[in-house]
Amino acid sequence: MASSCKPSVKKYTENARQLMLEGKFEEAIPILNTAIKKNSSSHEAYNLRGAAYLELDRFEKAKKDLDKAIKLHKKDYRYFYNRAKTEKILKKYEAAIEDYNKAISLNEHVANMYLERGELFLVLNKGDKSIEDLDKAVMLNSSEKMAYFNRAEAHYLLHELKAAIIDLEKCVRLDEKFGKGHYRLAQIALEMNQNRANRDICLHLRAAISGGCPEAEPLINKVCR
Repeated sequence: MASSCKPSVKKYTENARQLMLEGKFEEAIPILNTAIKKNSSSHEAYNLRGAAYLELDRFEKAKKDLDKAIKLHKKDYRYFYNRAKTEKILKKYEAAIEDYNKAISLNEHVANMYLERGELFLVLNKGDKSIEDLDKAVMLNSSEKMAYFNRAEAHYLLHELKAAIIDLEKCVRLDEKFGKGHYRLAQIALEMNQNRANRDICLHLRAAISGGCPEAEPLINKVCR
């Protein structure tokens, strides 16, 4: 079997990777096509092309390439992680969870994998499992606002409103312009206050609108006159 580290192929994959770092995914694909033509056993070329297709919303092509990368090499967490992201978008949720599990078993130090698996557990209404993953995501990266936002939603799913409020307060402290975070914080605070608005709730609703969340307008007109 030809080596996937063959110098000529490595040159192509490195060039493609640089283009992808610059957001030039379409331009990377012909280079990766050439790499695969030169060496059909280059699992890294299949992985990169799959990742490029994923960024370009060509999900079925992405999955096909990532299947090939994993068939050729089962020891790189990135391959399973990229396929999990693709399967999540394709709503193949159980398959996505299996691939997140495999990716994490190969590298347990990547915050985004716990964040994304936690989001997926939230979609599946598995609040406890979502919180467990999002706790780990926060531990690995305490500055990721979406970890707090999603953990708040998991707490809400479990009727833990105070915990949800605490996470949303952390979320909007990290990004004061995150309109969706302000809006959700105001919604849950109103629920706790039996739909009686206070000054802080109205401030969050105004911040939601200024942060690009027009859904807050009917609520602010209703409770903050």
